[in-house]
Amino acid sequence: MSKSNNIAQLISLTPLTNPDSTSTLSTAQSLLSALTNSGFLYLTDSPIPSSLLSRVFALSARFFDRPREEKDALGWTTARANRGYTSMGREKVSLQMSKEAVAEHRSGEGEDQKESFEIGRDDEDGQPNQWPEGDAEFKDTMMEFFERCKELHK
Repeated sequence: MSKSNNIAQLISLTPLTNPDSTSTLSTAQSLLSALTNSGFLYLTDSPIPSSLLSRVFALSARFFDRPREEKDALGWTTARANRGYTSMGREKVSLQMSKEAVAEHRSGEGEDQKESFEIGRDDEDGQPNQWPEGDAEFKDTMMEFFERCKELHK
């Protein structure tokens, strides 16, 4: 990646909330370009209420502050489901495809330094979401956010 491509683009979501074929395609091309070239972008003009975004960020921070053992208990179990917690170092951080090439890359660059928590639709057989026990607020908020995001790509 050249340094000129290492800039996070600002991309408005307005065309996706009031779409016509030209603006939808243009927005999709901008998203693809940003993710392909720098891997980063800033989304603006979100139709998702800022109050919901604030709750999602606060509850995400609370989730990732949990002890490692609690998060690991929610780790995803199959690549097909790809639902649940992923710890630092679990995913590869390169375009390398073989285990040997990934291992070589990691020995020089280090492991992936991100944690994630993946969710999806709650009604897919064999692909269950995993939720922290006794935290209905987390589940309800994340599913509300998921549904709002899903509405953007209809």
